[in-house]
Amino acid sequence: MGRWRGRGGGGPGSGWEFAPLVKGGVGAPFALVGLGTDTVSIRGGEIRVSGKPDGYFATRESYRNYVLRFEWMYERPASLGSEASFQGNSGLLIHIAEPHKVWPVCIESQLMNADAGHLFGVSGAKFHGSKDAGAQKKAVKPIGEWNLHEVTCKDGS
Repeated sequence: MGRWRGRGGGGPGSGWEFAPLVKGGVGAPFALVGLGTDTVSIRGGEIRVSGKPDGYFATRESYRNYVLRFEWMYERPASLGSEASFQGNSGLLIHIAEPHKVWPVCIESQLMNADAGHLFGVSGAKFHGSKDAGAQKKAVKPIGEWNLHEVTCKDGS
């Protein structure tokens, strides 16, 4: 199971403060696409995702200028022998184009434990950038520990 907890706000110098994004139940702040409330839940200010079936949750509002800072982790299975064999996979979908479907045109910030931080286009979306495997290796924490992730978007990019 994956867990997320986070805050959003304006960028440096914006005068906005970071504020919790998770308030109330799942249906209040998020639209569920391909998922049911048995797959994603909010407990203690954390979003918990089972990973089955495939799908995503999206904010009901659109944003152009923001900093999203959140922590994420996968609960470590008791039977896990090797970090390399762990198959946990998630991601942050950015700038989702309608219609909502599994999988939409968007940019993904990968949260698969083995490739966290990799940015790429999904379903034909264009992304120009490169991956820094060395930085990824240094940044990703062992399974069962919280990782910090931050995304800054300015003028919708």
